[in-house]
Amino acid sequence: MRDCDRIHLDVTAWHEAGHLVAALFEGYTVYEVEASPVRPGNGVTRLMHRRRPTRFDPALGVGNGRLAWAESVARVQREMRVFLAGPLAEAKVLGKPLRALGARSDLDHCKAMAKRLLMLWGDFGVHQGATRPRPHALMNQERARMRRWIAQPRVWSLVTTYAEILSSECYLDQSDIQRILNNHDAAHGQRGLDLLPRGGWGNTTVKRLEAA
Repeated sequence: MRDCDRIHLDVTAWHEAGHLVAALFEGYTVYEVEASPVRPGNGVTRLMHRRRPTRFDPALGVGNGRLAWAESVARVQREMRVFLAGPLAEAKVLGKPLRALGARSDLDHCKAMAKRLLMLWGDFGVHQGATRPRPHALMNQERARMRRWIAQPRVWSLVTTYAEILSSECYLDQSDIQRILNNHDAAHGQRGLDLLPRGGWGNTTVKRLEAA
């Protein structure tokens, strides 16, 4: 493998490891992660998010409507954090600002989610007296939150562990992911995950998070 290809593969491994660890923290099931040795710079994280309809029926009153809106916002924020974690892990390992990276697909997806939330507000949230979402501010808020989160020693330790193995093996399935988590230092592995809030319920959806 050429040196430049090895660099691209390593960077992709950190990118996908960021998605992976964020998804685990947010309660997703990750069943496959790949950093392509054939097309260095390309990678994918395949995960399942079990969703259920909102627990609150807006038809039952304004209170339920406001809770349903808050739940919708929280769902978008969780998904956005998973998408942001990849490019932020890449930026951290390269020592570069996020704006200098070419990982546009993840960032564009986050922008699209924020805009969809604004459209949902127009159809629903405005009638509940909800504050109008500001897509740009929401992106900045979650980006800053995830930058602080990924810099935490226990988070970065787990990202690094997954990235180093993925860089070597190029592919991890669900059993690999769980085994690595179980074998990781208890303060940073499964026990660390258990200390954090989990999300995600209901009908299973499958997402692909691809490196640029």
